[in-house]
Parts: sequence; C-alpha cells; structure tokens
Amino acid sequence: MNHDRAERGFTLVEMAVTLLIFGMLLAFAVPGLQNMNRTQQLKGTSENVASWLRLQRETAIATGSSVVVHSFNYPGTPWGLHVHNTTPKPGPIFPRDVTIVGAAGDNVTFQPDGRASSSGSIILRNSKGLRDTISFQSSGLVLVR
Repeated sequence: MNHDRAERGFTLVEMAVTLLIFGMLLAFAVPGLQNMNRTQQLKGTSENVASWLRLQRETAIATGSSVVVHSFNYPGTPWGLHVHNTTPKPGPIFPRDVTIVGAAGDNVTFQPDGRASSSGSIILRNSKGLRDTISFQSSGLVLVR
C-alpha cells in the first residue's frame, strides 16, 4: 500500500457543512433582495410617471392643444393615469405592488404654452407601505420627491 499519495476529493461531512452554510446565507439574503426589489419597483414607477407627465406637457407644446391627464384608477386596469382629450389613452402601467394612494385633484391640464392648470401631487405606495411623491407645479415642472 502506498501511503505517500495524498487523498483527493471531499468527504461527505465537508460537503454537508458547505451546503448548510450556503443554505443559511441564501435564507438570510432572499428577504433582503425582495425588499430591495419592491423599493426599486416603486422608484422606477415614480420615475416612469414623472417622465410620462413630462411627455404629456411636451405633447401639448408640440401640438398646440391642451392635454388633460386624469389621475385615478379604473377597476380592472393596470394603469392609474390616462390622457382624456378625445379618446382616453392609457398612461404608464403600474407593477402589481404599486398603486396610487392619493392625488391632488382628479386631473391636470397641460396648456399649449407648457403651463399646468394647477399645482398638485400624485402619491404612489408599494405593498410594504413605502411612498413616493410626484409633484407638478403650475409652471409645468414635474418632480419626484
């Protein structure tokens, strides 16, 4: 028998300990990643809504006609905003976990000169209760806070 040669491979105990440690790391990491995903969905939706509002303002300027934006949810639809000039056009689609929980007024009209009919805000909330606010000023400026 040759005892000089080193044994190669892993023992069953070493493999079990490695899998146990990997499983524990995964168990701690998954909830944190899910929370991060929900937060990023909320932030992404807020930025999408703000960009969409800016686009409606630019459309009013480019076409020379007013654009009316409604900010309430219709049952059974995935969007919370829509343009309502001649025929309603849906706005940005919201993820399942993000909803509009508050809006200052039901609508805002962007004028051909770029101004808005009023100042206001739209409040979005995700399933964890985190909120994000999109505000629009009468000057036409749209901000995410």
